[in-house]
Amino acid sequence: MKKWWFIPVALSLLAAGGCTLGRPDVGGMRQNTAVREEISAWPDNKYTRSILPPGSGSPDYALSDETAGYYAAFFDNITLEQGKAYIADLEGDGFQKIAGSQNKAAIGEMLQKGHVSVNISASENVLGIYITLQNE
Repeated sequence: MKKWWFIPVALSLLAAGGCTLGRPDVGGMRQNTAVREEISAWPDNKYTRSILPPGSGSPDYALSDETAGYYAAFFDNITLEQGKAYIADLEGDGFQKIAGSQNKAAIGEMLQKGHVSVNISASENVLGIYITLQNE
């Protein structure tokens, strides 16, 4: 049950990041072209190779959409403090905070380094990592 409140937080970050979760069809409506996959390890792709993997948590699933240009990985079995530590690790790797918000239950950060944008959502037991790559 703890995961369900996380969805609005993640969607808020995705919307704030200016991403689209699909592609327009002829009528201007968005088609969902995201692919969901179960993961058991840090995925190896052009998105994930652009950032450090988290040092905590268990890989759970990923959402990707090559047409919309994003990859999102979700982890469970992670604490809010470990999520904050992961954000600090990304900042130590040169990512700059663009925007963020936090309260006692969750934190959301938008980070940028060169052509890589990362949105992180963390709460007790859930970490969401949303990666986009801009043209260089």
